[in-house]
Amino acid sequence: MAGLFEMLAALAVLVRPVRPLLLVFFVWKMGTELFYPHWEAFEWVERGGSYGCILALWIALGGSPARTIQTKSTLAI
Repeated sequence: MAGLFEMLAALAVLVRPVRPLLLVFFVWKMGTELFYPHWEAFEWVERGGSYGCILALWIALGGSPARTIQTKSTLAI
């Protein structure tokens, strides 16, 4: 079930990445990696790239303040 949810989540992010949803997926991915008995820490560290990719997309979708100011000034003209 967790794998099916992750595939559907990947499809949803591919179609339209939304910041709040990415945060939910980030927490979900970190939480599901803790299900491996006796190897939780190793699995969590091993899959760090998965968390990093979700986090990087979340940051990239945030937009920079400079870009927001530039967009507002362009609209005023």
